[in-house]
Amino acid sequence: MEVKTVLRNIGSRLGVYRLIGSRRLMSSALTSVYEPMPFDFEAIDQLVRKRILPKGDSIDIDPQDKPLFYKLLREANATVYASTSLGRNKHNAVKGEGIHPDEKKPEIEWLCDRISDRLQYYKLDNRIVILQRSLAAYHNCCHHQWARLAKTALRSCFINDERLGARHIVKICAALSKWRFRNLSEIQAKLDLSILAESEWNLVNASHVLWSLSHLKCFDMKAFDYMNNVVSARLRRPAFDLEEMSDDTIHRIINANLVRLSHKGFQHRVMKDILVALEAQPTQLSYLSPNTLMNVASLLPLYPETTVTSHLLKRISRSIHKFTHTQFAHVLSNFAIVKPYLSEDVVDDILSMLFEYKEMVYKSDVVYVPSLVCKLMITFRTFLKSFDNVFVSKCLSDLNSNLHLIVPYSLIGSLHCIDVYRTEISDTNDERQNVSVNNTWNNLIKLNNHGHFMKVSSGIAEEPIDNLKLWHMAALKRLTSHGYKQMMDMLINFMDRVKVDNTRATLKEFVMFLYNTSSDRALFRDRNFLNSVLIAVSHLWNEFKEHRDNECWHHIMLNLSVMGLREIFERECNAAFPHSTSPGQSALVAALNECLSMEKGKCSGLKVLELLHNVAMDSSHENAEADYHIVRYILFMCLLNDSDVAFRLGKLSKVSIMDFLMQSFYEPSRTPIFHMEGNEEGIDPMLLSYMENVMQAKLSPIDIGMAYTRSFFLQDHTRLLLQALPATIMGELCPQKVYDVHIWDVARSLEAEGIESLTRYLESIRESKPAHDVRLLKVAKNAKDHTVKINKVRRNFYIGPYMCHFGLMSDDGPSSVYVFLTDTPRNKGGVHSSEHVYDRQRILALENMGLQFIELALCPDDSNVV
Repeated sequence: MEVKTVLRNIGSRLGVYRLIGSRRLMSSALTSVYEPMPFDFEAIDQLVRKRILPKGDSIDIDPQDKPLFYKLLREANATVYASTSLGRNKHNAVKGEGIHPDEKKPEIEWLCDRISDRLQYYKLDNRIVILQRSLAAYHNCCHHQWARLAKTALRSCFINDERLGARHIVKICAALSKWRFRNLSEIQAKLDLSILAESEWNLVNASHVLWSLSHLKCFDMKAFDYMNNVVSARLRRPAFDLEEMSDDTIHRIINANLVRLSHKGFQHRVMKDILVALEAQPTQLSYLSPNTLMNVASLLPLYPETTVTSHLLKRISRSIHKFTHTQFAHVLSNFAIVKPYLSEDVVDDILSMLFEYKEMVYKSDVVYVPSLVCKLMITFRTFLKSFDNVFVSKCLSDLNSNLHLIVPYSLIGSLHCIDVYRTEISDTNDERQNVSVNNTWNNLIKLNNHGHFMKVSSGIAEEPIDNLKLWHMAALKRLTSHGYKQMMDMLINFMDRVKVDNTRATLKEFVMFLYNTSSDRALFRDRNFLNSVLIAVSHLWNEFKEHRDNECWHHIMLNLSVMGLREIFERECNAAFPHSTSPGQSALVAALNECLSMEKGKCSGLKVLELLHNVAMDSSHENAEADYHIVRYILFMCLLNDSDVAFRLGKLSKVSIMDFLMQSFYEPSRTPIFHMEGNEEGIDPMLLSYMENVMQAKLSPIDIGMAYTRSFFLQDHTRLLLQALPATIMGELCPQKVYDVHIWDVARSLEAEGIESLTRYLESIRESKPAHDVRLLKVAKNAKDHTVKINKVRRNFYIGPYMCHFGLMSDDGPSSVYVFLTDTPRNKGGVHSSEHVYDRQRILALENMGLQFIELALCPDDSNVV
């Protein structure tokens, strides 16, 4: 029971009614025997004195204006109180019982007009007070009188004789952001100039301004970078002590910059400076709240090489109970993004946290929103390297419960995770789990009569999914084979808005669009699509002349080579695109581009060596395995085409590099490959050392589903995204799918091609025939000896980087026949009118290896991919 004590006219100095406070008198168990305490006038006087501001700190205003000024404050405070405490807000106000009854509105209007007329006579502090209270009142009642007064007060803050100091600017920005002021266009330039003109900034005030500007979405203001520079300069001082920054200050700075990064893609150095300061003083992590720790974890994908990761993990592991389920899920997802950069000890600690977190989830009734469901699925898959069926069932249940909350991120992320999971469980006999997965997949894919993607709402009705971007539609088209028309419409709209969009975001979106469409054989034969892509690239090239050195262009050119459009683009746009001379990832992409355009006798070995040398100069980053995969493939193709690379490296090698790559492409070399001394071919020792490291590494075949999934979840981290995207091309170049096709189906297809050896072999060993036949179509053939004598059949093994599904082995090695399967739909009769570069290069490589092979495609209705 609470009793409000109201003091009336206590002492001659009060003279007005004053609310002293509220106090809980005693527990409900003793309410019946409660007796009021005797009146203690001394205690009351002491309490009153505490609530009266010293004369020097009170509002300094002309006595004649005091009644009007305080009347405004009372009306504004009453409006806020009525909305927040009495429930009479702008949404549920009943006619005649709203915040301002009809008879009182003229009085409010008169009051606001009088204050507006007197603003020019008020001091700056008083104008800011009026701005704060009028914004608060307008936010709670939406009456235009308050809005008009707020705009007038805001103008007057910048039109006065008093200088705006840091303290004033902080108050103005805080009021604008707290009460969600939107029309900043009139004073934005003045606010920007005022912040830049002020030099007396400290860390706390700068953090408040950053926080406010991020909420106002003023990301393009120069003041945003200026405030970041102020903080960054302070952090880089030699004697800086992180104790000068409170938890709230760090939280505001990081959060503001993360919001800006997500909206505009701008990444300021201040975030790295905070991590560097934490690296130097890791004990300060112990004083950070869960919210701030979550923000620090969000910086890891931006700077994955930081050494603060292990300290951060220890701090988080000691305070798991302080995090909400949602916060901890976000923290784990950030660790999953930077897993290649984590040490084994850190990964072990994260695994322990994962299992602990999973038990917490099972014991609670928490239901996750769809965006968090897909993050959790990919996090567990990344660290455990397989899915936990029980946990996936929990995730699918939450997903089906919240289909009305689906947005583009959660839709495409969930489809990616389910696609990978379906591939992993397709060979199991858990019928119930298969049905659950398929039902969830179908619930996510809802189309209207126009072919647009929809989401389930209220279980029956459907609503369109908003904010779908061009690359979203490309990913949906690849995953579901739906949405072609909507994607083409968006491609045309994309060309119309390339002039106004942010350059970096536009280029990144187009890169992701190309990676999701370049491998589609149906689109490869669609002249309308190819022409639209060519026009869009031309627009980007002409509109963004100042950004032609952006690293995204290396990826755009790579995908144009995949689509067969590179030469046309360079000719029509006069685009003499230079090959990368910078070290690292760009050079690797350029080298892969050369490899894709390689034909027998036309490979420029010198150019490839130059690009690989640039790759070797920056080979320390942690994306090593994916890069090694690409470098091995480039060497493999160069050696096959008898290029200069084959000749030069052959003279420097101790063993046959070609034999090693054909027989053990993914295995590490047990002996050194290259002579490091006596180099007479002019090859840089750094390059030789790098290629030796490439040959000594053990590689894993690229899982194309996981490559696309990982790229999707890296969409907000451009650097890691551009490192991961080439893996999707390698996955398409060297497919690893295993097919559930009976060997008798292969024998019948070979028999139709005049190769009866397999049929006779199966009859001799009395191989049983399947109940159902699978129809296979010939795609390519290079088998001249139809009378091969088979002594055994191998299944699912590697020849070079390629998965061979059936090997008809004979005693005479060169006469063996190798059968490759694909589920790629072909033209009628199994013949391409124009082959895709992936197929053309694979077939060319098999021919140059001197193999007898035949490639068979499953008819669309018969494909059963394991």
